[in-house]
Amino acid sequence: MTRSTFDTIKALLRKYLEGSLDSAERQQLDEWLAASPGNRQFFERISDPEQLQEDIRLLFQSKENIFSRLQQQISELAESPVRRLHFLRRSWVRYAAAVIVIAGITTYFYFNRQRGRKEERIIPQNDQISDIAPGSNKATLTLADGSVITLDNASNGNLARQGSTRIVKLDDGQLTYQQQGVSSAQVMINTMRTPRGGQYRLTLPDGTKVWLNAASSITYPAVFVQPNRKVAITGEAYFEVAKDARHPFLVDIDGRSGVEVLGTHFNVNAYRDEAGITTTLIEGRVRVTGSGSGQVVLQPGQQAVSITGHAGIIVNSDVPVERIIAWKNGRFDFNGLELPAVMRQLERWYDITVHFTGPVPHDTYQGRLTRDLSLKQVLGILTNMEVRYRLEGRTLTIY
Repeated sequence: MTRSTFDTIKALLRKYLEGSLDSAERQQLDEWLAASPGNRQFFERISDPEQLQEDIRLLFQSKENIFSRLQQQISELAESPVRRLHFLRRSWVRYAAAVIVIAGITTYFYFNRQRGRKEERIIPQNDQISDIAPGSNKATLTLADGSVITLDNASNGNLARQGSTRIVKLDDGQLTYQQQGVSSAQVMINTMRTPRGGQYRLTLPDGTKVWLNAASSITYPAVFVQPNRKVAITGEAYFEVAKDARHPFLVDIDGRSGVEVLGTHFNVNAYRDEAGITTTLIEGRVRVTGSGSGQVVLQPGQQAVSITGHAGIIVNSDVPVERIIAWKNGRFDFNGLELPAVMRQLERWYDITVHFTGPVPHDTYQGRLTRDLSLKQVLGILTNMEVRYRLEGRTLTIY
């Protein structure tokens, strides 16, 4: 879409929301809506004030300068004698949201996104794609005797006993271990696994809280009886470790790296399809070891990166912590990510397979979305970012 065409459509959408379209302009808008499913989806979103409020809040919540300009524009519209009647007759939320989305999307396209393409390529898309629901709380728990409990189907309350420890599913869906009486010296190992399209929360026997992302696992004892509190993970997990200076907390990361901590909050991403293992410290202090003999001590806001196939550990400072732990807070944060990284997150959360045809773009994106959106809703938003796709079953092809 050229800049002049975009400006024309922006003006038509704004006049539609003001109720001032004439018949010729209405026909022009109808032609644009019929040209692409993505156009229709965008039109439907700006017609829903509540959805708009949330979309724009998430998309631009870190762009205070944009909001400042938009708020000034809204104030000018309200004070203008010509506009005042329209402003007062309509819901303030709907009108303000419309101004925000139209001006905000313009800013997004022309200032925030690094664009490598010189022209638009039109790719046919499915008009009637089958929707895919977002991920949810899904996991399995494997007990010491090998029996498996499907947690998303299990009733709340007591699920099992491991020695003197009760395993309880709480009303909010998370799992917790509650010790009763004197703990046994016998080590009983449990494993929680989430599928693609699943996540789960867990409180370990020592009170440590764990958020497990999609396609991940954590293995741990039903009660910590060793001098060290040791667990092992694959995939991605966020930890809030219970403080216990006498019993260090150790995390084995997929057999490729490790973390030692006394009491802290940190995130570990060890997916095999990522370039390496990243450990990001939110609060406290941790020591990270690589696959070799190297180790580093992190301060809050730092990230250790162990690149697969390379010795040593890279330390990044002032990392975007909010983006890294967005998944734990129920959000996607695509700020600064290239399209392949965006698609890897969608693959895990929606349990889909993504293929690229032609050269893979290296554009970077800006945007935040809630993870409770359906895949069709997410694709509708990506379409307006000039992402062209075809969805067949659970296979998403990006052009």
